[in-house]
Amino acid sequence: ELPRLADAYPSLIRKEDNEEVLFQLMRAALKALPQGCEPQPEIASAIHARIDTMSPRLEAVALAVLGRSKDKTALDRLNKRAKEDRYVLSVVALSAIGEIGSHRGLETALQISNHSDPERRLRAAGALGGIGNAVATDRLVALVTTDEDLDVRRAALRALKHGTAGIENPADLSPKSSDDPLALEIVQVRLAAVQKRAGLSLDEVDESLRNAIPGFSPKAVSRVSPDAV
Repeated sequence: ELPRLADAYPSLIRKEDNEEVLFQLMRAALKALPQGCEPQPEIASAIHARIDTMSPRLEAVALAVLGRSKDKTALDRLNKRAKEDRYVLSVVALSAIGEIGSHRGLETALQISNHSDPERRLRAAGALGGIGNAVATDRLVALVTTDEDLDVRRAALRALKHGTAGIENPADLSPKSSDDPLALEIVQVRLAAVQKRAGLSLDEVDESLRNAIPGFSPKAVSRVSPDAV
């Protein structure tokens, strides 16, 4: 289905004059394109031809489609929109930056990861996960271990789980406290990172965790989740 849809949408998007129909067309394109699909330059080109005259409502869905289309030529616009005060455009642009996954979005994602709004920090964590280089990974570790919002920390941890870059220093990834609700997940991610980086045995990993996490006990963890150990 996708090749036919990719052929049809550019022409429809270029020609449609009714704003509501155009909105629905772009929403349909967004749904039709799976995450991680191949770049769709024709769809992106059709959107670029009109985006300067779109209303904020139309532009928001257009930015989402550009991200899904893996359109790197949109990154200047996405970086600008991600830093705007307008909430919807900002969070959509951040998500699109993550889908494209280019280092050209790194500075923006790093900046917004310090925003006062936790929802924007959460979206920035997703963008950093999509970029996935060493600098982005280091910032994700910092978000997991220092951010005050649980959802932001959870989003950063999820990005680390699925990231391709290894964690430079797994010892930096530790629960905030002994009753941290993310403690088990953090231990799992750290365990995978240590094994990937150093090829350590489970006993050596346990010793590393005991040295870095006050009060850590594999037996205590196993009572909560044997699979985690």
